[in-house]
Amino acid sequence: MDLIFCFDVCALLVCLIVGVGYFASRRIPMVTSRIFLALWCCIALSAAFDLLTGHLTFEHPAFTSPALVWLICCAGYILMCLVCQLLAAYCLVLAMQDPRLIKMVSNAALVLPFAVLFFFLLSAPLNHWMFYIDADASYCRGPFFMVVYMIMFYYLGYCIYVVLKHWANLTPFIRKSIIFYISVLVSACVIQIIWPHVLIQIFSSSLILVILFTTIQSPDEMYDPDSGVYSRVFFADTIGKYLEQKEESTVIMVHLDDLRSLSGTFGIDTINSLTRSVASYLDNLKSERVYALGSYTFAFIIPKRERHYIPTDEFTNEIRARFAGTWQAKTLSIRLSVRFFTVDLPEDIPSSYEIFKYNDYLNDSPAWDTDIQSAKEVDLGDRVRYNAICSAIDRAMKNKTFRVYYQPIYSTVEKTFTSAEALVRLIDEDLGYISPEEFIPIAEECGYILDIGRYVFESVCRFIAANGIEKLGVKYIEVNLSVVQCMQENLVSELTLIMDKYEIPSSMINLEITETAAMKLPAVVSKNISDLTNRGITFSLDDFGTGYANMLTLVNLPFIIIKIDKGVVWSAFKTSKAKTALSGTMSMLKEMNLKSVAEGIETEEMVNELTDMGCSYLQGFYYSKPVPENEYLAFLWDHQPDAGSQEYSTAAFETEKEARE
Repeated sequence: MDLIFCFDVCALLVCLIVGVGYFASRRIPMVTSRIFLALWCCIALSAAFDLLTGHLTFEHPAFTSPALVWLICCAGYILMCLVCQLLAAYCLVLAMQDPRLIKMVSNAALVLPFAVLFFFLLSAPLNHWMFYIDADASYCRGPFFMVVYMIMFYYLGYCIYVVLKHWANLTPFIRKSIIFYISVLVSACVIQIIWPHVLIQIFSSSLILVILFTTIQSPDEMYDPDSGVYSRVFFADTIGKYLEQKEESTVIMVHLDDLRSLSGTFGIDTINSLTRSVASYLDNLKSERVYALGSYTFAFIIPKRERHYIPTDEFTNEIRARFAGTWQAKTLSIRLSVRFFTVDLPEDIPSSYEIFKYNDYLNDSPAWDTDIQSAKEVDLGDRVRYNAICSAIDRAMKNKTFRVYYQPIYSTVEKTFTSAEALVRLIDEDLGYISPEEFIPIAEECGYILDIGRYVFESVCRFIAANGIEKLGVKYIEVNLSVVQCMQENLVSELTLIMDKYEIPSSMINLEITETAAMKLPAVVSKNISDLTNRGITFSLDDFGTGYANMLTLVNLPFIIIKIDKGVVWSAFKTSKAKTALSGTMSMLKEMNLKSVAEGIETEEMVNELTDMGCSYLQGFYYSKPVPENEYLAFLWDHQPDAGSQEYSTAAFETEKEARE
């Protein structure tokens, strides 16, 4: 079989050119640099061994022994697999960003396949399974020659696994580069398997070397293009070294709060100029390296060695003094605010990957009471949970999987259930049930609360229209409005459009707002409440007794129902003073012609005493927990006094429902 060695010659030339470029350029001592150098050596040696094998076999067959060819072939196979192993290690370093983790993984995932390879190579002279050298010193494939390619494909598959598992840790450019070079190498291996005389596999590896050298491994990649200081990748590598050597140091993150908002005002070019000005100042500060962790955050690593250590207070005070002045961006003078976050190595983080969680926390968190926090003050578990719930809310909005439950409200005067409160529920496929007390505040911070409020209101209107619940004695459904909704200028038109869409009379809707919302009385809130009231929608004041609502709130706003918070109700059945206060509140509300709802009713004692106090409505688990639509309808059929009459008969109800549909 005539072998085509021109690809090996090209591979050797490519390695020579890349080697000259690598050693002539500035090199930063990183783990990826060391792996790249090892990769370069392996590819160059592979090409050299291929050419040497061809030279000995075809040019000097008389001086070539089978043992020598066997040794050269073994070395070639080892180098071929080693190239793929190094590529897998390279992916791990880029993705996991901590050399200590690489060592842990390499003990099994990267080393074990080589044990299989060595077994087949060492046993080849005895069993000829992988290859053998005939009497003419010619190479011949054995029945298990594919083992070496299977090992190579294993490493390349492992690269893909690493990329997918650590997708978020890699930039889009790095992801594309890795996927591209894996595709090139797999294609070359397939070609060489089908046409073994075309020695293209090593040449394709040399092309991958060029890709890495000019992109990921380029010294310019070690610098952030926007700010000109060291990059996030180099920061992770440096942190990994500090952790590996267990060298005590302090990471000081410097976060620029205003850049995100200013970009919309002044444009990206101005912000880039401003970023470079700040980066230039920080880069010359105390001769310490500065790293860009993102568009708005820089970081320093300050060793705690006694001769070089700079106290955190001294360091941050100097930066504060500079930020007290203005920064020049083109023709503008702009004042910026700054926050600091400190992480002590190695006690605060187990790996360099963890430090980026603190960076995410810094980017996402609102302003603090002070301008500096430390890792010891932050529970990242809470932050992880926070982000998970944000994702769950986003999924629920996209998939429309929020559920609206209804909790019946009992009228002590009419002795029946005349209303219900609509309550949103979130049951996520990954996190399971998430309490409203947990996800509603997060929805407000993440900007989903308006969408959720709109979703719940439309669900309630659809439910009323589809089921004719007024025929079951229900006079209205209570729907909660958040503070954010109350302050929307288009609230009235939005709610009106939804009610008109489902032909819902205004009297069927009662809007609940909390004491907090009631106390925020900018003109838009007052106008919204007034306009909705004029359209026939009634209002309830929710959670009364937990906030700061006063007599003026009750007098000035058009509430018809005051809902007593369950905490106030429960306290009344624990202490006599609290019961006296609650009784007085009930009397006061009755004198003001306001109806009252007591929340949290759980016992018959509560029912009897609150009824005696003159409470208008009762709501709680004593009657029913919040239930889905179908269970609420079944509850009404079971508990309404006239459910057996013709007016409330099932047949009549179904006929009415079909007519509506």
